[in-house]
Amino acid sequence: MTNSGTGIHSGIELEDLGAGSATKYGIRNTMSGSGGGVIYGLHNTMTNTSASSRYGVYNDFSGSSSASHYGVYNDVGGSGNGVMYGVYNFISATATGTGNKYGDRVFISPTAGGTQYGFYADVQKAGSYAGYFVGDVRVVEN
Repeated sequence: MTNSGTGIHSGIELEDLGAGSATKYGIRNTMSGSGGGVIYGLHNTMTNTSASSRYGVYNDFSGSSSASHYGVYNDVGGSGNGVMYGVYNFISATATGTGNKYGDRVFISPTAGGTQYGFYADVQKAGSYAGYFVGDVRVVEN
């Protein structure tokens, strides 16, 4: 896609205005088989050099619902002895700028209702850890 100008540019734009109660997918990927090689459900490459923010995935929820909301939901299963990660963030050595680097950054507005948890881990298997840190740890209470 090659565009210029200041308007919105979309490679793919989907809109579902249906009122039905069935499950709805904007994009659904199913990959199966037994071939080798790395498999990506979604792969984004951004090489833009502007000073604007970049988002690999951006989710915006609105409207009212009493159901749970998940910005990202991962169900990692299957058999095998390889390491499994729910989320893996890697900031490479090529990220040489002077700005701060955060593997995860959580902000919850103080005006958001309910009890707020920046991180919540429920790991109850004996010999396992709800938190495991390598490096300095700093806890600041306001």
